[in-house]
Amino acid sequence: MEGIEEWNIAASLAVEQYLDYRGAPPEGWLEALVEHGVGERLRDGEVRLNALGHRYRERLMHRR
Repeated sequence: MEGIEEWNIAASLAVEQYLDYRGAPPEGWLEALVEHGVGERLRDGEVRLNALGHRYRERLMHRR
């Protein structure tokens, strides 16, 4: 099992990758956040973010 530091760094890198594309997210960026524990994929295909995930999303919205 990955430690909190490992998935936090990985999720941060996914956010930074998104920011590098200046608002046009690369394929799979949201899935990367889910894979690293900041959200979950629901049965209908939507993604529900946890508190940390919402902080990442807030950061993305402010950087656009």
